[in-house]
Amino acid sequence: MKIRSLVLAAVLAGTGGLVATAAQAAAGCRVDYTVTSSWPGGFGAAVTVTNLGDPIDGWRLSWSYAAGQTVTQLWNGTVTQSGAQVTVTNVSYNAAIPTGGNAAFGFNGAATGSNPVPTAFTLNGIVCTGGVATPTPPTTPATPTPTPTTTTTPPPTTTPPGGSGTREKVNVNRSWRFVRSDVSGAQNPDFNDATWVPVALPHDFDAPYDVGGTTNGQSFHVGVGWYGSAAPIGDSFSHAA
Repeated sequence: MKIRSLVLAAVLAGTGGLVATAAQAAAGCRVDYTVTSSWPGGFGAAVTVTNLGDPIDGWRLSWSYAAGQTVTQLWNGTVTQSGAQVTVTNVSYNAAIPTGGNAAFGFNGAATGSNPVPTAFTLNGIVCTGGVATPTPPTTPATPTPTPTTTTTPPPTTTPPGGSGTREKVNVNRSWRFVRSDVSGAQNPDFNDATWVPVALPHDFDAPYDVGGTTNGQSFHVGVGWYGSAAPIGDSFSHAA
């Protein structure tokens, strides 16, 4: 038994590691190769490989591209490409694939002309007998048809908005009357103030009523006075000084 083991080890060593040991053998695999996006001259793809054989620890997935297809950037693995032959090797965190388990990676690629599905997938040198699924999304997403909207036009109004009519300027500094005393009933709109003194604004409460000298220490009038409008612009109002 010891001699047979040594001979097997020598055979495996002579293959350069291309033949898997019993613990690494894969009877076959299934590959889900999906073009996830595309643009002029390039595309994105996602690949999931499912192990259909014995558990493996350390995998290499290879396939053949058509002329003009190349992998430009890859995630969750390392990639080499020689002509049309592409080989992706695991990284440490996704090296093991149990029976029925899978490993996944994604990449961006470049393509000239068409972008056909790759062929001849092999996992650790064993042909993937489980077939290849290649759902390819449309390159242009469907655009929903917008729903037309109707705009209701408000009916015209016969009343112009505020401020849009003819403006009138009124000089409110003129046509005032004044009395320097408190007058009972002067707050009523129909009060007759015809005997009051005509004045214009601005108006000094004291002028021309300066008392001269002082009255209780004041040189100006202290008391109540009334202003009334001789024009129809408002009521009379009182002012105390």
